[in-house]
Amino acid sequence: MLFRPRSQAPGDPKATRRGGFTLLEVLMAASVLSMALSSAIIVIQNGFRNLDTARLGTTASQMIQSEMERIRLLNWESVEALPASEEIDPASFFTTSTIETDRITVIRSVSDVPSFGGEMKEIIVTATWTTINGHPATRLFRMRYARNGLFDYYYNHAQT
Repeated sequence: MLFRPRSQAPGDPKATRRGGFTLLEVLMAASVLSMALSSAIIVIQNGFRNLDTARLGTTASQMIQSEMERIRLLNWESVEALPASEEIDPASFFTTSTIETDRITVIRSVSDVPSFGGEMKEIIVTATWTTINGHPATRLFRMRYARNGLFDYYYNHAQT
């Protein structure tokens, strides 16, 4: 049996109505769509901010690690000759210059550890940058290097 629509009488008000949307339905659909689009834009913006923070944090960590590894390869005399505070050129860390390295400032500070009478240095490498939101961010690494420590011992006794 096939479905057949009922025939409507010519005077019936439902017979003259067309099958479309009312203005109220269109406005409601447009408002729901605009809220969904604006929410999606906000989520994408937050995602880009988080991506920028993660990228710069990783780059800063790599720069700090690179400087610390370079210092670990120095002997005591070279560590002792390091200036108290020095800004490190970001181009010295990577073979190719990136936008991230231009936005990061790396400062190395070297000081004596008071309780060791000049036989130990504390080295702090700090990376600072400004996020895409304009908020300051910082990563730092602290290390102590002792005279006749592991790496200094290797340099002093490898030559004999």
